[in-house]
Amino acid sequence: MREVGLKTRLLTIFDGFRESFWFRPTSYCILAFPVALGMLQVDELLSAAAGHGAWFVRDASAAQKTLSFVSGTVITLMGIVLSITLVTISMASSQFGSRLLRGFLADSIADRLFGLLMGTSLYCFIILQQIHLRENVSSAFVPQFSIAAAVVLGFGSIGMLIWFVHDTSLSIQAPRLIANVAAELDSAVDRLFPDELTADDINDRGFPATEDCPDSRWTDAQDQSLSTFDIFPPADGYIEGIDLEDLTSVAANDDLVIKLRQRPGHFVCSTTPLATVFCGGQKSTEFQEQLSGTIHGAFVIGTRRIPRQDIGCCIVEIVEIAVRALSPGINNPFAAMNCIDRLGASLARLASRRFPTGRHYDSEDHLRCVAMPVEFSGLLDDAFSQIRQYGSGSVAVCIRLIEALIMIAKGCRTQDRSEAIRQHADAISAAFFGSTPADIDVQAFQRRWNRLRDLLD
Repeated sequence: MREVGLKTRLLTIFDGFRESFWFRPTSYCILAFPVALGMLQVDELLSAAAGHGAWFVRDASAAQKTLSFVSGTVITLMGIVLSITLVTISMASSQFGSRLLRGFLADSIADRLFGLLMGTSLYCFIILQQIHLRENVSSAFVPQFSIAAAVVLGFGSIGMLIWFVHDTSLSIQAPRLIANVAAELDSAVDRLFPDELTADDINDRGFPATEDCPDSRWTDAQDQSLSTFDIFPPADGYIEGIDLEDLTSVAANDDLVIKLRQRPGHFVCSTTPLATVFCGGQKSTEFQEQLSGTIHGAFVIGTRRIPRQDIGCCIVEIVEIAVRALSPGINNPFAAMNCIDRLGASLARLASRRFPTGRHYDSEDHLRCVAMPVEFSGLLDDAFSQIRQYGSGSVAVCIRLIEALIMIAKGCRTQDRSEAIRQHADAISAAFFGSTPADIDVQAFQRRWNRLRDLLD
């Protein structure tokens, strides 16, 4: 059997590079070599063609001092940037949770600035070494353009440091951090649920046809006397990605049906089945072991959740900010309400989208892979259940939760999703009235509750 899951693994590795702190600095350092050698070639060509004089630095000694000064300056700036970054990371993790560091590092310009500083220092070192080597051959050659470029890079590093300080002061503010995670959530919605529900997608009972239409081939397959066996994960951890195309191809090649028991974002261990394989007749132990290894290749299991295929990852990150904001130690309901607003806007965007069935067919239109589908009601639970539980004693939070449900209900077009919204509204109402609110608060809550009820009826 062929190796599967390569595309999914490459995308996961790419996400890891994008969110890491070392990738851009390493890239900039590698780039410093061709840039430095290229600038030296430019100096040699211009010197030979036009015979330009010492228009920037007078001699090799001045060139060495200039490059040494620029290199020493950017090395000092690297220490400043590293100190500011560590302090910012410490503050962000203590206030918003370590889970948010993934998005914080991906959005920060610290790695770009650090890469520019390292690349500039390495560039100066390369040019400086060339001056030392060439000084013994011809003292007349001083790379004017290369040294000028080093000075420009030095001033550019100082300018970017000012931008870094400004950006860092904004990035640790709750609204900015929440907005960044919400933007990633919106991107996941558009990537994973790109299609809008149409009238043809809704059946007579008001349910999405894609979510309430059992496949006849799957029903027939279950009625046959098929042998089945479960596939268990090779390691404990969170599912970061699944290559459904490769699983479908594997099932088609061996005339199987693979039903997934987990989806991206779920935690699995040695006793948790990843999938159940349906096949005609009994299969040998060797075949089952070989197939297990192939299916394992289609799963990427890691230590954390990532949003590439897991829309719930971004939801949980926003919820964590809200829950920590509602804790007695922080007690910042305004940050929690900001989280509720962002969750409401993103789920309103999702409410009108068509959810995939999870059924995948081969080229002959035979069912081969059944993925575990994402349900709208489950995403609502992830978004609002914990916030309601921790914020039930806050009138402002309860009212803002109802307002978020109003936003979602305006985009809702199916009965089952409306019913899920109604269940959350009832739970919020019970939590609100269980805290013995004042009459004026009851009136404010009731007005919003009536608006939501009119939208759902």
